[in-house]
Amino acid sequence: MFQIGYDDAKGIVFTKVEGFWTLADVKACATDMRPYLTAAKNAAGPVLVLCDARKFPVQSPEVASAFRQMELEMGAMRDRMAIVVSSTLVKMQGQRSLDASPIEYFSSIEQAEAWLLGAE
Repeated sequence: MFQIGYDDAKGIVFTKVEGFWTLADVKACATDMRPYLTAAKNAAGPVLVLCDARKFPVQSPEVASAFRQMELEMGAMRDRMAIVVSSTLVKMQGQRSLDASPIEYFSSIEQAEAWLLGAE
């Protein structure tokens, strides 16, 4: 369902999300994500997040709402977030659920990483 890691050389928290989620999955992801964001913050650089959501379909309204709540609680812990999607519908749902900035959407990991590392 999800994987989280931190590349300390690049200073990027990487996440990979897949499949249909439940509310429990969103809660587990938030719980697991928090220490990575804290570690990135402690590294004294910008907190950058790259989310690979290419295998993440449109979610139920309840799950989308839970992601919105997670963003409200954790969005301030990061500086920039790049989300890689393979579907316009997923991008649209993400934009509705995660309407905070700076979040950008991309079609490739390389584009997303370049934006994260090159953004001011």
